[in-house]
Amino acid sequence: MLPVLLTVALMLGFVACGTGGYFDRLDGEVDIEKTLFILPGGQNLVFRLETGNYELQLTASSSVEINWVGSECGEIPRTQSYSDTCEFSGDGQLVITNPSSFASDVSIKITQLLSE
Repeated sequence: MLPVLLTVALMLGFVACGTGGYFDRLDGEVDIEKTLFILPGGQNLVFRLETGNYELQLTASSSVEINWVGSECGEIPRTQSYSDTCEFSGDGQLVITNPSSFASDVSIKITQLLSE
């Protein structure tokens, strides 16, 4: 039970930090989040993103659902591997959900692509 509580506490801390924002911008892109999560079954990760173009690279030990809320990219069906870009014309969210009842190791990298 303690490992689950620690995992949830860490996830909440990482999600709070993964809000996009103002970073030193180098080489036309900014890493918003790059980490490995243990995502419990039925739980999700939510990243608030500002207006802009973003790239998500994801691998998971079991299928997860991806939803680009507030963009035309919309929902991505269950997948264990994903790499694509999405543009937000206003503020939005990236939601990664583990629909199963078992935990999944999820490695993600979210990058904001800056226009020149």
